[in-house]
Amino acid sequence: MVLRVGEKTETYDVGTDIDKAAKKLRKLDEEVHKRLLKVSKPQLVAYVTTGHGERDWAKMEDGRPTIKDLRTLIRLYNYKVKRLGLADGLASEIPDDASVVMIVGPTSELLDE
Repeated sequence: MVLRVGEKTETYDVGTDIDKAAKKLRKLDEEVHKRLLKVSKPQLVAYVTTGHGERDWAKMEDGRPTIKDLRTLIRLYNYKVKRLGLADGLASEIPDDASVVMIVGPTSELLDE
C-alpha cells in the first residue's frame, strides 16, 4: 500500500504470505491512519517538562505509572514528543516549535521562571 500527498510518501507492506499478512492486516486501520496523518499534515511537537518529578515514559523510580501510553497516543496524531528541562531552556522560554507543553504530575514546585 502506498499513500502519497505531493512529495510525501508512506508505504505499508503486508506481504504475500497469508499467515504473516493476517497479523499485519489486523492493524491495517491503525497503520493507514498513522501514515495518512504523516503525509497529510506537518508533524507537530509536544514537549513534556522534566526536572520537577514529573511523570515520564521511562520507568518511574517512585513507582508511579509512566506516561508511555500517553506518548504512544500523542505519536498516533503525528506529534513528535520531546522532553523539556532546564538544560533545554525551560526556565527562559518555550521552544518556537512547541505545539503543546505538558506538565504531567510534578512532585515539586516549578521555578517562577
